[in-house]
Amino acid sequence: MKPQSVLEMSANGIKILVVEDTPGDVFLIKFYLEELDPDNYEIQSVDNLTDAHYKIERESFDVILLDLHLPDSQGIITLQNSVEKFPNDVFIVLTGLSDERIGLESVKYGAQDFLVKGRIDSKSLDSSIKFAFERAKLRRLVKIYGKGLETLEIMNNMLIIIIDKSKSLVYTSKRFQPFFQTERETVDTLEELMAVLDNNQQILNAIQTAGANAVDEFTALVNGKDLKLRVSKPEEFNEQIVITISQ
Repeated sequence: MKPQSVLEMSANGIKILVVEDTPGDVFLIKFYLEELDPDNYEIQSVDNLTDAHYKIERESFDVILLDLHLPDSQGIITLQNSVEKFPNDVFIVLTGLSDERIGLESVKYGAQDFLVKGRIDSKSLDSSIKFAFERAKLRRLVKIYGKGLETLEIMNNMLIIIIDKSKSLVYTSKRFQPFFQTERETVDTLEELMAVLDNNQQILNAIQTAGANAVDEFTALVNGKDLKLRVSKPEEFNEQIVITISQ
């Protein structure tokens, strides 16, 4: 039975499973990671989805690099089946140069990131893996605190938004839609959030200049309403930006 994933780095570094049926691409991935940081990665590889799922069921991997075109599975369904079966694992999709659109789509289906083969180098690969690993840890932390955040919102008649280092939203209050009376049930990026917030420059500046453990509290006029905002980077959320909004 597979050990429960706690998203903690193994003793030998970040444990990677490469699911790729082209030997040359597997070689390059291993070469790039070992070239950059040979002591920080433990790498295994398989060349089909059946073997990948067999391994994932029995071992814990920090990150899974998943090619969408394998001998036993083709296209976005490769990711969908994997995420459905292993919702707590961290997937980065590998696409060809002609499939960049599919890469973008894969993020909507649960991939943490995507990489275009032919444009990968050691730094971009290392950065994507480490970011996906840290982002997954943050999402797990938010999930653990989820009920507490909802209770806090109700008690203080406010909503909470948490933004990660890539300016993606990892937590959006369930009260977001009724609070702003918008058709959007939620927002996923800083750009989408700012569109709802009337692209208020004061709010954007506070988010962009938020400092570690510092707090910025102010009132901003948004769509004719005075909103009270608190922008901070609390230590427990690993330098992520937390925004609270109330009237």
